[in-house]
Amino acid sequence: MGKRVLFILIACALLSQLLGFTKRRRVLRAEYLRLLTEARALLLQYSVRGWPDVLAKWERRAKFAPWTLLQYFARVTQRKLGGMGSLGDVVISGKGRSEEEANNQLLAIVGSLYAVTTKIVGPNGTQSV
Repeated sequence: MGKRVLFILIACALLSQLLGFTKRRRVLRAEYLRLLTEARALLLQYSVRGWPDVLAKWERRAKFAPWTLLQYFARVTQRKLGGMGSLGDVVISGKGRSEEEANNQLLAIVGSLYAVTTKIVGPNGTQSV
């Protein structure tokens, strides 16, 4: 009887750990999708061309992708956040709202996207969750 109880306890511990990973993955996916949506909405508000379509495509792909595919999409996103022609290179010019405020908001979103994609792909591009 003791071995059976020990087995049940170990199984419960493993299941609990698995459910914790699943919950964390859901939270990270939701944050990634929220930031993509927020960036797209801001860029659409200022009639920025090109990037809103790219972000919408990333949202569609990431919404139901298996975790390993989501990690791939997160790595692609990371590569597109910095450098010439990147999302971080976009400068918004005003349409009634402060240009500086809009650009600061976009930079904050880009920084948050980098942080969440780093959590998704893990350090050195390996699975962290």
